[in-house]
Amino acid sequence: LDQLIHYPYGCLEQTVSAAFPQLYLGRIVTLGPDREAEVEKNISAALERLRKFQLPAGGMSLWPVASGGFWASAPRYEVDPWVTTYAGHFLLEAKRAGYRVPGEVLQHWETYQRKTARQFSSDTDADIVLQAYRLQTLALGGAPELGAMNRLRETPRLPAVARWELAAAYALAGRPEAGQALVANAPMIFRPYRELGGNYGSEIRDQAIVLEALRALDRQEGAADMVEKLSSALSSDRPLSTQSTAFALMAIARNIGKTDTRWTFDVTQEGEKTVHVEAVKAVVERDLPPLSGNLTVINTSEETLYAALFIRGIPARNEEKAVSQGLILKTFFEDGDGENIDPTQLDQGMDFRYIVELSNPEDGRRLENLALSTPVAEGWEIRSIETEGILDHQDVRDARVDLFFDLAAGQTLSTGISITAAFKGRFYLPMVTAEAMYDPSVAARVPGRWVAVEGP
Repeated sequence: LDQLIHYPYGCLEQTVSAAFPQLYLGRIVTLGPDREAEVEKNISAALERLRKFQLPAGGMSLWPVASGGFWASAPRYEVDPWVTTYAGHFLLEAKRAGYRVPGEVLQHWETYQRKTARQFSSDTDADIVLQAYRLQTLALGGAPELGAMNRLRETPRLPAVARWELAAAYALAGRPEAGQALVANAPMIFRPYRELGGNYGSEIRDQAIVLEALRALDRQEGAADMVEKLSSALSSDRPLSTQSTAFALMAIARNIGKTDTRWTFDVTQEGEKTVHVEAVKAVVERDLPPLSGNLTVINTSEETLYAALFIRGIPARNEEKAVSQGLILKTFFEDGDGENIDPTQLDQGMDFRYIVELSNPEDGRRLENLALSTPVAEGWEIRSIETEGILDHQDVRDARVDLFFDLAAGQTLSTGISITAAFKGRFYLPMVTAEAMYDPSVAARVPGRWVAVEGP
């Protein structure tokens, strides 16, 4: 959850993924007054932010219609169908949890979704899965489209995950027997896969959808095993997308029942007093001082406990490592005549271009929703940028340029940032990073370095 909250880019999917699981945080973790206030603030801010993504017809764009930064790319305000449904799901659940939601946003969303559901005619698996999720959320909002649900149920090749979504829709519409029949022999485990756009799917996300459908159908068989599988996925070293992480967290939190079991354990840091902890929630968090030495955890209860230690930090300057995993990232610098220059020593007032090139290898797959982040040194001033390639969105701040785009196999995007070496001194030029936002294993980094601006 901490990773979701601090994910840096702020598209609609990430905005919802950061806030949605916080609706259920209190079910599994004991929240103190400060943490509870922080959670409420985060959820309310996300709900209000949804206004920035809604288009006039009621659908929602992946990127805000009112773009940030003092430059923004030419708008490509297209509806993102999956994220539109996901955002509405968040609105409905937040309303049920007692939050004040922007009523006009929810109303326009429902109108758009009802119209889209009624007009649905595609036979592709991806569109069918999307339509089933759309129908599930409409039923959750008390406005089931039974006609569209019945038509979709008759689809000859109904994908397994769509069966579970549609079964949940029937259960929410008061027709649980129809839902049970749909998934009587439906698989609950899926082959590994990962989508970089479209429906943003993965087998982890789909298993979370199954777990939610089991809850809607009041079916206990298989639920405990699914909670364990999702928990293992969240605890593993495998990097997960924001979508997969959020769905898994929510499914687990909503399926953990109340218990009278009291968990107790002792925590001792070397040189410190032992702390005795008692709790009844499924997760107990304790912040530990950054001390060297041994850490001991002793289970003093009758139940099995699972301990995890998380240590967070940022790489020391000039100690970042270059990375090239499925992407090729290059940077170089040119003067006004197009000649290469050394950025480590520049004259004050000099104008130059910082050029960044990101390539998808010839043998690679099409990569969607790439993020390229280029920070500049503190003593440099950005004057303008020029990009060769089609952007979905760009966000240019005082000291950073973030670009978002797709790359086909063998394709390269090049951006030139026009900069003035404005202030004398020695500054750190941070590393340049690129990643596929929905597959963190696809990434590239160019390490940072020290630069100097010299003057009379």
